[in-house]
Amino acid sequence: MKVMVNGATGLVGMAIMDAFLEAGHDVRASDHPRCDFREVESKGVEVVPADLDDADALDKSVEGMDVVVHVAGIFDLGASPKLLERVNHQGTRDVLEAVLRKAPNLHRFVQIATVGVYGEPVRCPCKEDDPKRPRNAYEKSKFKGELAAFEYHKKHGLPVTSIRPTLVYGPRAKYGHAMFIAGLCLLKHKTERDWMVGLTSGPKTSHVHVDDVGRAAVLVAEKDGAIGKPHNIADPNPVDGLTFSKALAEPIGFELRPYVPYVKPLMSLVGAALPYVPQRPIDWFNGYVAKWWDELCDEKGLSKELNLKADKDWIGYCTGDNFYDVSRIKELGMQWKYPDCVEGLKETIQWYRDREWIP
Repeated sequence: MKVMVNGATGLVGMAIMDAFLEAGHDVRASDHPRCDFREVESKGVEVVPADLDDADALDKSVEGMDVVVHVAGIFDLGASPKLLERVNHQGTRDVLEAVLRKAPNLHRFVQIATVGVYGEPVRCPCKEDDPKRPRNAYEKSKFKGELAAFEYHKKHGLPVTSIRPTLVYGPRAKYGHAMFIAGLCLLKHKTERDWMVGLTSGPKTSHVHVDDVGRAAVLVAEKDGAIGKPHNIADPNPVDGLTFSKALAEPIGFELRPYVPYVKPLMSLVGAALPYVPQRPIDWFNGYVAKWWDELCDEKGLSKELNLKADKDWIGYCTGDNFYDVSRIKELGMQWKYPDCVEGLKETIQWYRDREWIP
């Protein structure tokens, strides 16, 4: 099939593009004209730059395609609500309109959504039809984008499906898990310790390697049973807080000790209080962290690919269980390269080291 992947220079877009190429499809890559397309071009794919504000460019990007995978968006919990709404919601509508104009024989429109649409899950494992309670501007904008895609499915008959990845990690990631990894490297540099405090257990969370997100996108594009349905994308073996902490800390050189009891009601209280924490002290803290990280990069000769900062909404993902039912994507034939995050994080951290993103 002829497949257009937008947001192709980003972490998820690149992985999805690679997965379609590996599956034998012809790929057209698109992204904002100011993006660096050198790595994309090295794969021998057609490149059609397109700004979401440019209808003519969007038309060219989707024209004649069998599959359109809409990845383009903003993944930044600290971004302004106005920008998130424009890109993650209205941008989806703009691409859908281009599809109506220029891809009349579309086989599949794949919307890349997020498990953030559930907010704090009402139960775990969380299923696709469970209540949607997005908590922050990012989650709300992504939910509205997904709703728009299924609206076009109902009104115009577009063969829409969506995937909802959980916390994505892997090589090339510059946000999310990468922030935890860089933060631990900075902590080790500042304290010169080989140990840190660990919890006895901690909440259970799902993660997903970016390569498995790519495999899932190909699957829902190829299988007719995916049309009209969202699909959770997470590794099938969620891990508790202790296992996750070890997976991050040990490759960096930390031993977890002593162990502090995990008190679930206390962590739930922390999560409930986070929305009321003012932004100013967080900005102040981030200013110091950015300075310290720059100093570490200069001292060690590191590439400044990671822009270390803290977002209070990230802490909310660590204060309670967040894991998801993946039986729907499994029924389509999903096979995971990384069934849990332990080995994947170890490889990712080594990838960062090899490219001197971390010491």
